Amino acid sequence: MSQESAALQGSDVLGAFAAQARVQGQKAAGEAWQLMTFLVAGTRFAVRVDAVRIVAPMPRVAAVPGTPPWLLGVANHRGEIVPVVDLARLLGLPGARAETSPFVLIALCDTVPTGIGCSIDALLDIVTVQADALQPPIPTLQGPLARFAQGTVHLGADLVTLLQLGRLADVGAEA
Repeated sequence: MSQESAALQGSDVLGAFAAQARVQGQKAAGEAWQLMTFLVAGTRFAVRVDAVRIVAPMPRVAAVPGTPPWLLGVANHRGEIVPVVDLARLLGLPGARAETSPFVLIALCDTVPTGIGCSIDALLDIVTVQADALQPPIPTLQGPLARFAQGTVHLGADLVTLLQLGRLADVGAEA
């Protein structure tokens, strides 16, 4: 152990590692995660519950001229303007029709204080899994879906992709 490491108290070192793991979305041994599962264009996805602000009925969305096709527009949620993303179109899923999506999942995002709304077709359930059950994204994922995939997890007979929706703001900054 170096002198610098010895100078830090044990709890400070553990706290720093825990914070770093949370920021990077990495798994800590023995940690349990609650995952919210939902459908988008007939595909089951999951997101960490602690990354979700709320799931609500789809509000009225106002289109914004000059935006990418995957941005449905903005909505007023409890007095705050929230961008709403057509998640199916952004992920490149076939047969997507966000205009008829009944729900919006508002994901927390460090750079967008109001969060970012994502159109979803159905909220399925909330499950608890051990963080070490998370596997890397399947290597065949390509395109936009690969960018937002944090990993995969077996839920019953399904292999479900865990999305990291906080990355949506990065796409918005590039557009």
